[in-house]
Amino acid sequence: MSPLTERIWRAEHEHSGRRVAVKIFRRSLRAGDLARFQREVRAIAALHHPCVVKVLDAGASPSGPYPVMEEASGTLTTVEDWDGLAEVLGDVLDGLSHAHVRGVVHRDLKPSNILRCEGRWKLADFGLAWPGVSSSAPAGTRCSRSSSSVAERLRERRLLEGSGPQ
Repeated sequence: MSPLTERIWRAEHEHSGRRVAVKIFRRSLRAGDLARFQREVRAIAALHHPCVVKVLDAGASPSGPYPVMEEASGTLTTVEDWDGLAEVLGDVLDGLSHAHVRGVVHRDLKPSNILRCEGRWKLADFGLAWPGVSSSAPAGTRCSRSSSSVAERLRERRLLEGSGPQ
């Protein structure tokens, strides 16, 4: 958990009845920290993709500001069986590709920011993201913006089926 985060609560969304996670930030946030919170909420909310955690709501309480996100069943730190590594990589790379094409660079990719939600691996915690950056690659570097996803490419190579590259 970030030093800016007080607690993460599991709850039920009042209007939809859906199970959610509420990430409450410290009420004593400095101006820069509040800007980080607002940047994270905007960055994630703008990324509509099955491999990016959904922000369903946001607000502020006497305890501090909070986003309401879909609930996770675990993180990459809890994985014990690495047989599904290609699935993890496919989902993570799909989410990253989606973000990068939209000018958002995550900058804090680590196992605890990769969550298992609704049967998929999803990117979370975009608090250090750089929105509006088109590419961090050096000039002259070619970046693929292919319409086929990384997971589809892996499936084509049969990595997800366990047979390895062709």
